Amino acid sequence: MTQSTDSKLSNYQNLEELLKITVETTRKTLKCDRVIIYDASELPQVEVIAEAVDPKYASILGQTIIDPFLEGDYLENYCYGQAIAIENTYTADVNKNQLENLKKFKIKSLAIAPISAGNKLLAFLVAHQCSRPQPWHPEAVKLLTEKANITSFALANIIEAEKQKDLNFTKQATEIQRRNSAGMDLAKNGNGKGKPTEQKTKIQENISSSFADVNGIIANQLGQENILKTTVHEVRHLLNCDRVVVYSLDQDNYGVVVAESVAAGLTKSLGKSIDDPCFAARYIEKYSQGRVRAWNDIYSEDITPCYLEQLEALEVKAKIVTPIIRENELFGLLIAHQCNDTRNWQEQEIHWITEIATQVGIMLDYNEIFAETDREEQKLLAASENLWNQHFTDAIQYIRQSITKEDILNASVKEVRRVLKCDRVVVYSMNSDNHGMIVAESVAPGWTKAQGRVINDPCFAAKYIDMYRDGRVRAWGNIYESGLTQCYVEQLEQLEVKANLVTPILNEGKLFGLLVAHQCSATRDWQQPEVRWMAQIATQVGFALDNAKLLADAKQLQHQLENEAQLTKYYTDAVRYIRESLHKEDILEISVEEVRRVLNCDRVVIYSMKQDDYGTIVAESVAPGWTRSQGRVINDPCFKVRYIEHYRSGRVRAWGNIYESGLTKCYIEQLEQLEVKANLAIPIISEGQLFGLLFAHQCSDFREWQQQEIRWATQIATQVGFALDNAELLANAKLLQQQVKDESKWTDYFTDATQHIRASLKTGDILNTSVKEVRRIL
Repeated sequence: MTQSTDSKLSNYQNLEELLKITVETTRKTLKCDRVIIYDASELPQVEVIAEAVDPKYASILGQTIIDPFLEGDYLENYCYGQAIAIENTYTADVNKNQLENLKKFKIKSLAIAPISAGNKLLAFLVAHQCSRPQPWHPEAVKLLTEKANITSFALANIIEAEKQKDLNFTKQATEIQRRNSAGMDLAKNGNGKGKPTEQKTKIQENISSSFADVNGIIANQLGQENILKTTVHEVRHLLNCDRVVVYSLDQDNYGVVVAESVAAGLTKSLGKSIDDPCFAARYIEKYSQGRVRAWNDIYSEDITPCYLEQLEALEVKAKIVTPIIRENELFGLLIAHQCNDTRNWQEQEIHWITEIATQVGIMLDYNEIFAETDREEQKLLAASENLWNQHFTDAIQYIRQSITKEDILNASVKEVRRVLKCDRVVVYSMNSDNHGMIVAESVAPGWTKAQGRVINDPCFAAKYIDMYRDGRVRAWGNIYESGLTQCYVEQLEQLEVKANLVTPILNEGKLFGLLVAHQCSATRDWQQPEVRWMAQIATQVGFALDNAKLLADAKQLQHQLENEAQLTKYYTDAVRYIRESLHKEDILEISVEEVRRVLNCDRVVIYSMKQDDYGTIVAESVAPGWTRSQGRVINDPCFKVRYIEHYRSGRVRAWGNIYESGLTKCYIEQLEQLEVKANLAIPIISEGQLFGLLFAHQCSDFREWQQQEIRWATQIATQVGFALDNAELLANAKLLQQQVKDESKWTDYFTDATQHIRASLKTGDILNTSVKEVRRIL
C-alpha cells in the first residue's frame, strides 16, 4: 500500500479483520486452494499480507514475491480496474525466471483483481489453484472482482474516517492522565450533576485495555443480530451507563429499537417502534452526515418537546447519539442513556462510542456479504457446471460415452490423436514403484506399437515423477534439444519418438498415469492451444475415471443391497421353517437343508459335541456324488486342543482354501476324508453351552466365502440354538404334564382302595380286601 496511507492503516484495529474476512470468504466462495492479498506499495515486489489456504499446501503469508503477472500489460489492466485469469501458469508467456517463484509454491492457475482507493492501487486480491491447472469461469472472475471492489470500498471508508484522527490510543491515554493529574475538570463544560471523579477513575482503569477488548469482541461476531446485541452489551459495560440501544431506521426515517442492554429496574425499550416526525425533520440529515451528539442534561439542551417526550418515556436524563453508517447510508443510531442522573460525557467516552459505531457499520457491511455468500456460491456453481458441461460435450464427446476404465482410456487416445494429428498417443499407467505399462494406444500405420509394453525407467522416476504429481505439463519439440536424460531419450528412441507432449492424469488426487502424444515423423513445435487443450483432456480423463469408479462402486453397492434383500428373505423363510419344527431332529434336519439351499454349497452338517474332543454328525444335507457323513463319529484331539475354546466363545471361522489357512495336519486329514476344499464353521449355542457346530463344505473347488454369506449362516446358527432351547422346554413341559396326570391317577386309586378297606370290619376281611385292591391297581 502507499506509504502515506500505510502508517494510518497499520494502526487501525479493523484492518486485519477486514483482510482476514476477505480472503476467507473469497476462498470459501470460489472453492479454490489459496486466496491471498498482496501489498502493492513496492511493485514489482509484493508482500503477502493476508492468506486463506487449504491445509494441504504451504502457507506463504509474509513472503515477498516477484510475481510476473503484476508487470507490463497486466499492471496496466489493473490500473484500469480490470481483473485477469491465467488458466495454466506453467505455459503462460511470461519471464521464466520469475515464474519459478510461483512454481515453488505450486501455483498452477491464478486470478488477480486490483484493490484501489482514491485512484491509488493499494493491493491485489489473488486466487490460486494448486492441485491442477483449471480454466476460470467468467462468473468466478466477476465474483473475485466484486470481492476486491468491496474491500476497496471498505478501505476507502477507513482512510476517510481516519484522516483527521490520531489513532495512537496510548498517546491519548497519556494526555488524559496528564490533564487529570494537573487538576483539570474534564466536565467543566457540562451543566450536569454527575460524579466526575468516579468517571475519570473508570476511564483511567479501562483506557489501556477495555476499548481494545470491546472492539475485539464485536469484531468476532457473525450475523446482524449477534453484532448489535454484543455491541449494546459491551458498550453499556464500557461506559458504565444505564442503557445502550441500537435504533434502526427504515426507509421512511422511522424505526424500531432492535438491540438493547439496560440496567435492572429501568424501562425496557427493545422492539419499541418510534414514529417521531420531529426527529426526522430536525436530526436525520445531520446523522446521515456523521454527526455525533452528547447531551449532558436533556433539559438544558435545545430539544424539541416531542423529542423530549420520547426521552422522558424512557427516563433518560443524559445521552450520546452516534450514527451507524452502512454502505454509505444511515443504518441507524448507537445511543447511550444515563437515567439515574445527568452526566458529563467525557471526550474519551465520546471517542470510544464513535469508533465502535464505525466498526459496527463495517461489520454490518460484511454481514451482508456473508448473507449473500450462499447465493453467490450457488450461482457460481451453476455457471461452472454449465461451462464444464459445454466443454465436456465439445472436447471429449467420445469419452463421455464410455463408462468403464478401459473404454475411457481407449476413447481418450483415439480422440487426442485425431485432434492433434500426431503419430501416436498413449496412456502410461503408473504402478506403486513408479514404473508402469502402456495401457492404451492409438498409433498411425507404420509406427511401432507400444500397447502392453512394460517400462522400467529409473531415470524417469528420479527426475520427473514428482513434477507430474504436482500437475506439470511438458512439451518437447525436439527430444535431443530438451535436456532429457540419456536413458529417457533411449526409451523414446525405441518408439521412434522425435517430439513429445506429456500431461499427467490425476485420479482421486493421485497420479494415475500420463497422457502422452508422440510425433515420430519429425520434430514438432507444439502450439500453446494444443498444449492447453490436451491438458484439459487429461483433466477430464481423470474426472471420467473418478466417475467410472463411482459407477462401479454404485453397481457393486446395488448388487450387495440386492443380495442383502434376498438373504433377508431366505433368513425369514428358514427361521419360519425351523420354528415350525417341535422336535430336535426336525430342527436340525431343516436347518442343514435350508443352509445348503441358500449357500449353494456341496454339504452342510451339524456336528454335535459329546465331549471336548468327541462328537457325532447328527444332521446332513449333501449334494449327489459326495461322501455322506451322517452318523459319523469323529474323535479329534487336535480339535480340542486348538479350536474348542474359540467356538465356545462364539467364534466363526471361514477357510476359503483349507491348505492355505494354517489348519493343523490332523484337522486337514479329517476334512480330506470328506473331500472338503473350503470350510465354514459356526458354533450352535444351546442353553448357554456349546451344543455343536454348523459346517458348510465346498468340495468341488476352493471358495471365498462372502461376508453376507457368513453373517447369514451365523444368524441361522443362532436361531437353531434358540429353537433347540424351545424344543427342550416343550419336551420338559410335556413330561411335567404327564407326571401331573399320573399323580392324579394314583391319588384316585389310593382313595378307592382306602374306602374298600375301611368298609371291612373283620381283620380277615381287611387283609383280603387290601391284597385284592393292590393286585387290581398294579
